[in-house]
Amino acid sequence: MEDKNQENRIGERKEYYTNKFSKYLNKYPDNFKDFVGDTDITNLANELMSKGISTGCNVATFTEFPINSNNSLIFYGVYKQRVEHFGQLLAIMEQRKIIDESDVTFGIRGTKVLGDWNDEECIKGKLITTKGEVKETRESVEAVLVFQPSPEKVEAIVEFLVGEAPRLDGGYEVPDIRTTATYELRQQLVENSVFKIAKANVFSFGDINLIALTPKPISRLVDKSSNALNSLLNPELFEFISVVDF
Repeated sequence: MEDKNQENRIGERKEYYTNKFSKYLNKYPDNFKDFVGDTDITNLANELMSKGISTGCNVATFTEFPINSNNSLIFYGVYKQRVEHFGQLLAIMEQRKIIDESDVTFGIRGTKVLGDWNDEECIKGKLITTKGEVKETRESVEAVLVFQPSPEKVEAIVEFLVGEAPRLDGGYEVPDIRTTATYELRQQLVENSVFKIAKANVFSFGDINLIALTPKPISRLVDKSSNALNSLLNPELFEFISVVDF
């Protein structure tokens, strides 16, 4: 009976979180082009990828995706359309006392990366590199959970996001987990080789930012100068999105 009660409780909390996140996400378009709404931003993202400077870019405001925060934040992203995945994830994490509802807020970002996916949420495209090679791309809009945990909760949150989240319905095979690069998180995650440091190169277009992840600052490799922030990535994501292979 106790197991059944726990199952019902998780189901109720999943529905609660799914509905709450859906209300937030319904304010935003499902596709990258409409979400970004600025061809200059898209053109710069294409330039960075075609030159081999970055393999992936995000578009968001710092309110929607506060990667510039001085607080210790953990970001977890999946396609916007997979909102039930977030509901289940949060319900389980809450039931196991990994988080409280007050530990998490919602965000959103547009994403364009190199690679070929069969996911129905993606819009596929092609990009010609400066070497004349044709590369597959995909565009999407991703919902983001923003965790602001106390130090004692960091390890449990990261372990769940890395280990169990990909196995839940709607999870990515390589989970997209990033954090701000505060001293506390560097101590907990980088020194134990759990995460790696990348540069979040930020190009501002008014309130909207184009964020390109690379191992080093972009500096003046493109016409528009950038502000490079430190960001922490789980190792698989670091290799996948920040290390250029051409």
